[in-house]
Amino acid sequence: YNLWNMSALLKLRDGIDLERLQAALQDVLDRHAALRTPFLVSESGWSRGSPAAPEPLTIERIRLPDTPPDLDEPVVGDCIAELQGSLDIRAGRLFRLAALHFDREDWLVVIVHHLAMDGASWSILLDEVDEAYSGPQAAPQPASACMEFATWAGLLCQATAAGYFDAEGDYWTGPRWDAPAPQAEVQETSRNLERATDQVTETVGTELTGGLLAHVGERSELSMEVLLLTAVARAVSRWLDFEAILVGMESHGRHDLGSGADLSSVIGWFTASYPLLVALDRHGDLATDLKNVKNARQSVPNDGVGFGALKYLHPDETVRERMATVAEPHFGFNYFGK
Repeated sequence: YNLWNMSALLKLRDGIDLERLQAALQDVLDRHAALRTPFLVSESGWSRGSPAAPEPLTIERIRLPDTPPDLDEPVVGDCIAELQGSLDIRAGRLFRLAALHFDREDWLVVIVHHLAMDGASWSILLDEVDEAYSGPQAAPQPASACMEFATWAGLLCQATAAGYFDAEGDYWTGPRWDAPAPQAEVQETSRNLERATDQVTETVGTELTGGLLAHVGERSELSMEVLLLTAVARAVSRWLDFEAILVGMESHGRHDLGSGADLSSVIGWFTASYPLLVALDRHGDLATDLKNVKNARQSVPNDGVGFGALKYLHPDETVRERMATVAEPHFGFNYFGK
Protein backbone atom coordinates (compact mmCIF):
# COMPACT_ATOMS: atom_id res chain seq x y z
CA TYR A 1 0.00 0.00 0.00
CA ASN A 2 2.92 2.42 0.48
CA LEU A 3 3.79 2.11 -3.20
CA TRP A 4 0.43 3.45 -4.40
CA ASN A 5 1.80 6.90 -5.11
CA MET A 6 2.27 9.53 -7.78
CA SER A 7 5.56 11.03 -8.85
CA ALA A 8 6.81 13.97 -10.88
CA LEU A 9 10.26 14.42 -12.38
CA LEU A 10 11.01 18.12 -12.82
CA LYS A 11 14.02 19.63 -14.57
CA LEU A 12 15.62 22.32 -12.41
CA ARG A 13 16.77 25.49 -14.09
CA ASP A 14 20.43 26.46 -13.90
CA GLY A 15 21.51 28.20 -10.74
CA ILE A 16 18.56 27.16 -8.63
CA ASP A 17 19.11 27.46 -4.89
CA LEU A 18 18.27 24.06 -3.40
CA GLU A 19 18.20 25.43 0.14
CA ARG A 20 15.64 28.03 -0.85
CA LEU A 21 13.67 25.42 -2.82
CA GLN A 22 13.69 23.18 0.23
CA ALA A 23 12.31 26.05 2.34
CA ALA A 24 9.56 26.64 -0.24
CA LEU A 25 8.60 22.98 -0.16
CA GLN A 26 8.64 23.06 3.64
CA ASP A 27 6.19 25.97 3.55
CA VAL A 28 3.77 23.94 1.40
CA LEU A 29 4.12 20.86 3.62
CA ASP A 30 3.39 22.98 6.71
CA ARG A 31 0.33 24.54 5.09
CA HIS A 32 -1.38 21.35 3.93
CA ALA A 33 -2.10 18.75 6.61
CA ALA A 34 -3.20 16.25 3.95
CA LEU A 35 0.49 15.75 3.07
CA ARG A 36 1.31 14.55 6.60
CA THR A 37 -1.82 12.74 7.73
CA PRO A 38 -1.33 9.08 8.71
CA PHE A 39 -3.66 6.25 7.78
CA LEU A 40 -4.16 3.67 10.51
CA VAL A 41 -5.20 0.04 10.27
CA SER A 42 -7.23 -1.90 12.81
CA GLU A 43 -9.50 -4.95 12.92
CA SER A 44 -12.28 -2.89 11.35
CA GLY A 45 -10.06 -1.71 8.48
CA TRP A 46 -8.25 1.49 7.54
CA SER A 47 -9.03 4.94 8.96
CA ARG A 48 -7.64 8.43 8.59
CA GLY A 49 -5.69 9.66 11.60
CA SER A 50 -4.91 13.12 12.91
CA PRO A 51 -2.29 15.15 11.03
CA ALA A 52 1.24 14.80 12.31
CA ALA A 53 3.12 17.92 13.35
CA PRO A 54 5.28 19.35 10.54
CA GLU A 55 8.78 17.91 10.50
CA PRO A 56 11.89 19.39 8.90
CA LEU A 57 11.94 18.57 5.20
CA THR A 58 15.10 17.47 3.44
CA ILE A 59 15.83 17.20 -0.26
CA GLU A 60 18.01 14.13 -0.64
CA ARG A 61 20.94 14.70 -3.04
CA ILE A 62 21.76 11.82 -5.38
CA ARG A 63 24.73 12.02 -7.75
CA LEU A 64 24.34 10.36 -11.16
CA PRO A 65 27.31 11.00 -13.49
CA ASP A 66 25.68 10.11 -16.83
CA THR A 67 26.18 12.71 -19.57
CA PRO A 68 23.79 13.52 -21.12
CA PRO A 69 21.23 12.30 -18.58
CA ASP A 70 19.15 9.33 -19.63
CA LEU A 71 16.07 9.29 -17.43
CA ASP A 72 15.15 5.82 -18.69
CA GLU A 73 18.32 4.26 -17.30
CA PRO A 74 17.73 1.56 -14.65
CA VAL A 75 19.81 3.51 -12.11
CA VAL A 76 17.28 6.37 -12.27
CA GLY A 77 14.38 3.95 -11.88
CA ASP A 78 16.13 2.33 -8.94
CA CYS A 79 16.54 5.70 -7.21
CA ILE A 80 12.87 6.56 -7.67
CA ALA A 81 11.77 3.07 -6.55
CA GLU A 82 13.85 3.41 -3.38
CA LEU A 83 12.22 6.76 -2.61
CA GLN A 84 8.77 5.32 -3.23
CA GLY A 85 9.53 2.45 -0.91
CA SER A 86 10.46 4.86 1.88
CA LEU A 87 6.91 6.19 2.18
CA ASP A 88 4.99 5.04 5.26
CA ILE A 89 1.32 6.00 5.36
CA ARG A 90 0.92 4.71 8.93
CA ALA A 91 3.55 7.18 10.10
CA GLY A 92 2.19 10.03 8.01
CA ARG A 93 5.22 9.98 5.70
CA LEU A 94 3.42 10.57 2.41
CA PHE A 95 5.79 13.06 0.76
CA ARG A 96 9.39 12.52 -0.40
CA LEU A 97 11.89 14.58 -2.39
CA ALA A 98 15.25 14.05 -4.05
CA ALA A 99 17.51 16.02 -6.34
CA LEU A 100 19.16 13.98 -9.08
CA HIS A 101 22.49 15.57 -10.00
CA PHE A 102 23.81 14.71 -13.45
CA ASP A 103 26.98 16.15 -14.97
CA ARG A 104 25.10 18.93 -16.79
CA GLU A 105 21.54 18.90 -15.46
CA ASP A 106 19.68 18.62 -12.18
CA TRP A 107 16.23 17.09 -11.75
CA LEU A 108 13.85 17.13 -8.80
CA VAL A 109 11.85 14.01 -7.92
CA VAL A 110 8.60 14.66 -6.06
CA ILE A 111 6.72 11.63 -4.72
CA VAL A 112 3.34 11.87 -3.01
CA HIS A 113 1.09 9.03 -1.88
CA HIS A 114 -2.22 9.00 -3.71
CA LEU A 115 -4.18 8.97 -0.45
CA ALA A 116 -2.78 12.44 0.25
CA MET A 117 -3.89 14.12 -2.95
CA ASP A 118 -5.49 13.74 -6.37
CA GLY A 119 -4.22 14.66 -9.82
CA ALA A 120 -5.77 18.13 -9.65
CA SER A 121 -3.66 18.88 -6.56
CA TRP A 122 -0.41 18.72 -8.53
CA SER A 123 -0.92 22.16 -10.05
CA ILE A 124 -1.77 23.60 -6.62
CA LEU A 125 1.34 22.09 -5.05
CA LEU A 126 3.72 23.18 -7.81
CA ASP A 127 2.22 26.68 -8.10
CA GLU A 128 2.59 27.23 -4.37
CA VAL A 129 6.18 26.00 -4.40
CA ASP A 130 6.98 28.36 -7.28
CA GLU A 131 5.31 31.27 -5.49
CA ALA A 132 7.13 30.55 -2.24
CA TYR A 133 10.48 30.19 -4.01
CA SER A 134 10.06 33.30 -6.17
CA GLY A 135 8.76 35.51 -3.37
CA PRO A 136 10.94 37.89 -1.36
CA GLN A 137 13.40 36.27 0.99
CA ALA A 138 12.54 37.09 4.56
CA ALA A 139 12.51 35.59 8.00
CA PRO A 140 10.39 32.43 8.17
CA GLN A 141 6.72 33.15 8.76
CA PRO A 142 3.95 30.82 9.96
CA ALA A 143 2.31 29.04 7.06
CA SER A 144 -0.90 30.77 5.98
CA ALA A 145 -4.02 28.79 6.79
CA CYS A 146 -6.37 27.37 4.18
CA MET A 147 -9.31 25.00 4.35
CA GLU A 148 -8.12 21.48 5.06
CA PHE A 149 -9.37 18.44 3.20
CA ALA A 150 -10.56 16.97 6.51
CA THR A 151 -12.72 20.07 7.06
CA TRP A 152 -14.37 19.58 3.68
CA ALA A 153 -14.87 15.87 4.41
CA GLY A 154 -16.69 16.86 7.57
CA LEU A 155 -18.89 19.25 5.60
CA LEU A 156 -19.66 16.44 3.15
CA CYS A 157 -20.83 14.18 5.99
CA GLN A 158 -22.96 16.97 7.46
CA ALA A 159 -24.50 17.87 4.09
CA THR A 160 -25.32 14.22 3.37
CA ALA A 161 -26.95 13.75 6.78
CA ALA A 162 -28.98 16.95 6.25
CA GLY A 163 -30.41 15.59 2.98
CA TYR A 164 -28.34 17.62 0.52
CA PHE A 165 -28.18 14.71 -1.95
CA ASP A 166 -31.51 13.01 -1.14
CA ALA A 167 -33.19 14.25 -4.32
CA GLU A 168 -30.63 12.27 -6.36
CA GLY A 169 -31.77 8.90 -5.03
CA ASP A 170 -34.21 8.19 -7.85
CA TYR A 171 -31.62 9.20 -10.45
CA TRP A 172 -29.09 6.64 -9.24
CA THR A 173 -31.54 3.79 -8.60
CA GLY A 174 -34.28 4.42 -11.19
CA PRO A 175 -35.45 2.12 -14.01
CA ARG A 176 -32.61 3.20 -16.31
CA TRP A 177 -30.23 0.97 -14.35
CA ASP A 178 -32.32 -2.10 -15.16
CA ALA A 179 -30.86 -2.18 -18.67
CA PRO A 180 -28.44 -5.12 -19.05
CA ALA A 181 -24.79 -4.16 -19.03
CA PRO A 182 -22.00 -6.11 -20.74
CA GLN A 183 -20.03 -8.48 -18.59
CA ALA A 184 -16.56 -9.24 -19.89
CA GLU A 185 -15.52 -12.82 -19.28
CA VAL A 186 -12.84 -12.80 -16.60
CA GLN A 187 -11.01 -15.87 -15.38
CA GLU A 188 -10.87 -15.58 -11.60
CA THR A 189 -7.63 -17.53 -11.25
CA SER A 190 -6.02 -15.08 -8.86
CA ARG A 191 -6.76 -12.02 -6.74
CA ASN A 192 -7.72 -8.96 -8.75
CA LEU A 193 -4.75 -6.76 -7.88
CA GLU A 194 -3.42 -3.68 -9.64
CA ARG A 195 0.02 -5.24 -9.93
CA ALA A 196 -1.49 -7.92 -12.19
CA THR A 197 -2.76 -5.41 -14.76
CA ASP A 198 -1.25 -4.76 -18.17
CA GLN A 199 -0.68 -1.28 -19.56
CA VAL A 200 -1.24 -0.40 -23.20
CA THR A 201 -0.27 3.06 -24.41
CA GLU A 202 -1.52 4.51 -27.69
CA THR A 203 -0.50 7.92 -29.01
CA VAL A 204 -2.65 9.93 -31.39
CA GLY A 205 -0.73 11.99 -33.94
CA THR A 206 -0.60 15.78 -33.88
CA GLU A 207 -2.68 16.11 -37.06
CA LEU A 208 -5.63 14.14 -35.69
CA THR A 209 -5.28 15.77 -32.27
CA GLY A 210 -5.33 19.22 -33.85
CA GLY A 211 -8.38 18.31 -35.90
CA LEU A 212 -10.26 17.09 -32.82
CA LEU A 213 -9.41 20.21 -30.84
CA ALA A 214 -10.49 22.43 -33.72
CA HIS A 215 -13.75 20.49 -34.04
CA VAL A 216 -14.44 20.91 -30.33
CA GLY A 217 -13.69 24.62 -30.60
CA GLU A 218 -16.11 25.08 -33.49
CA ARG A 219 -18.87 23.01 -31.88
CA SER A 220 -18.90 24.15 -28.28
CA GLU A 221 -21.79 21.82 -27.43
CA LEU A 222 -19.36 18.90 -27.66
CA SER A 223 -16.43 18.48 -25.29
CA MET A 224 -13.28 16.45 -25.83
CA GLU A 225 -14.42 14.20 -22.98
CA VAL A 226 -17.68 13.44 -24.84
CA LEU A 227 -15.83 12.70 -28.08
CA LEU A 228 -13.38 10.29 -26.44
CA LEU A 229 -16.01 8.65 -24.23
CA THR A 230 -18.20 8.06 -27.29
CA ALA A 231 -15.29 6.39 -29.08
CA VAL A 232 -14.59 4.13 -26.11
CA ALA A 233 -18.25 3.23 -25.64
CA ARG A 234 -18.69 2.39 -29.33
CA ALA A 235 -15.58 0.18 -29.29
CA VAL A 236 -16.77 -1.71 -26.20
CA SER A 237 -20.27 -1.99 -27.65
CA ARG A 238 -18.97 -3.64 -30.82
CA TRP A 239 -16.67 -5.90 -28.86
CA LEU A 240 -19.37 -7.24 -26.52
CA ASP A 241 -22.39 -6.69 -28.79
CA PHE A 242 -24.30 -4.53 -26.31
CA GLU A 243 -26.12 -1.24 -26.87
CA ALA A 244 -25.98 -0.04 -23.24
CA ILE A 245 -22.59 0.40 -21.61
CA LEU A 246 -22.06 0.99 -17.89
CA VAL A 247 -18.92 3.08 -17.51
CA GLY A 248 -17.07 4.01 -14.33
CA MET A 249 -16.44 7.76 -14.39
CA GLU A 250 -14.50 10.20 -12.25
CA SER A 251 -14.86 13.92 -11.56
CA HIS A 252 -12.65 16.30 -9.62
CA GLY A 253 -15.21 16.18 -6.80
CA ARG A 254 -14.46 19.72 -5.57
CA HIS A 255 -18.05 20.64 -4.78
CA ASP A 256 -18.58 23.43 -2.25
CA LEU A 257 -21.75 21.70 -0.94
CA GLY A 258 -23.56 25.02 -0.89
CA SER A 259 -21.14 26.42 1.69
CA GLY A 260 -19.41 28.83 -0.67
CA ALA A 261 -16.05 27.33 0.33
CA ASP A 262 -13.19 27.97 -2.07
CA LEU A 263 -11.49 24.64 -2.77
CA SER A 264 -9.28 25.86 -5.59
CA SER A 265 -6.17 25.92 -3.37
CA VAL A 266 -6.84 22.86 -1.20
CA ILE A 267 -4.64 19.78 -1.56
CA GLY A 268 -6.40 16.46 -0.99
CA TRP A 269 -8.01 13.50 -2.70
CA PHE A 270 -11.44 14.85 -3.66
CA THR A 271 -12.05 12.55 -6.65
CA ALA A 272 -15.67 11.41 -7.01
CA SER A 273 -16.37 8.05 -8.69
CA TYR A 274 -19.76 7.20 -10.14
CA PRO A 275 -21.38 4.99 -12.81
CA LEU A 276 -22.63 6.37 -16.12
CA LEU A 277 -25.07 4.42 -18.28
CA VAL A 278 -24.47 5.17 -21.97
CA ALA A 279 -27.13 4.07 -24.45
CA LEU A 280 -25.87 3.75 -28.04
CA ASP A 281 -27.82 3.78 -31.28
CA ARG A 282 -28.65 0.26 -32.43
CA HIS A 283 -27.90 1.28 -36.01
CA GLY A 284 -24.51 2.72 -35.13
CA ASP A 285 -25.30 6.33 -36.04
CA LEU A 286 -22.39 8.44 -34.78
CA ALA A 287 -24.34 11.70 -34.45
CA THR A 288 -26.95 9.95 -32.28
CA ASP A 289 -24.27 8.36 -30.13
CA LEU A 290 -22.54 11.70 -29.56
CA LYS A 291 -25.85 13.26 -28.55
CA ASN A 292 -26.70 10.37 -26.21
CA VAL A 293 -23.30 10.49 -24.50
CA LYS A 294 -23.44 14.27 -24.13
CA ASN A 295 -26.93 14.13 -22.60
CA ALA A 296 -25.96 11.28 -20.28
CA ARG A 297 -22.91 13.16 -19.05
CA GLN A 298 -24.79 16.43 -18.56
CA SER A 299 -27.59 14.72 -16.64
CA VAL A 300 -25.28 13.63 -13.81
CA PRO A 301 -26.20 15.66 -10.71
CA ASN A 302 -23.46 17.48 -8.81
CA ASP A 303 -20.75 15.90 -10.97
CA GLY A 304 -21.35 12.52 -9.33
CA VAL A 305 -20.37 13.58 -5.80
CA GLY A 306 -23.73 12.46 -4.44
CA PHE A 307 -23.34 8.85 -5.58
CA GLY A 308 -20.62 7.98 -3.10
CA ALA A 309 -22.12 10.23 -0.42
CA LEU A 310 -25.46 8.42 -0.54
CA LYS A 311 -23.87 4.99 -0.83
CA TYR A 312 -21.37 5.26 2.02
CA LEU A 313 -22.20 8.28 4.22
CA HIS A 314 -25.99 8.54 4.43
CA PRO A 315 -27.24 7.93 7.99
CA ASP A 316 -30.28 5.98 6.73
CA GLU A 317 -29.30 2.33 6.24
CA THR A 318 -32.11 1.78 3.72
CA VAL A 319 -30.65 4.51 1.50
CA ARG A 320 -27.20 2.92 1.67
CA GLU A 321 -28.63 -0.51 0.89
CA ARG A 322 -30.59 0.86 -2.05
CA MET A 323 -27.49 2.53 -3.47
CA ALA A 324 -25.54 -0.71 -3.03
CA THR A 325 -27.83 -2.39 -5.56
CA VAL A 326 -26.43 -0.27 -8.41
CA ALA A 327 -24.26 -2.50 -10.61
CA GLU A 328 -20.51 -2.03 -10.54
CA PRO A 329 -19.07 -0.84 -13.88
CA HIS A 330 -16.65 -3.20 -15.59
CA PHE A 331 -15.02 -0.41 -17.57
CA GLY A 332 -13.47 2.84 -16.43
CA PHE A 333 -12.93 6.09 -18.30
CA ASN A 334 -10.92 9.04 -17.04
CA TYR A 335 -10.12 12.07 -19.18
CA PHE A 336 -7.43 14.24 -17.59
CA GLY A 337 -7.81 17.14 -20.00
CA LYS A 338 -5.34 18.86 -22.26
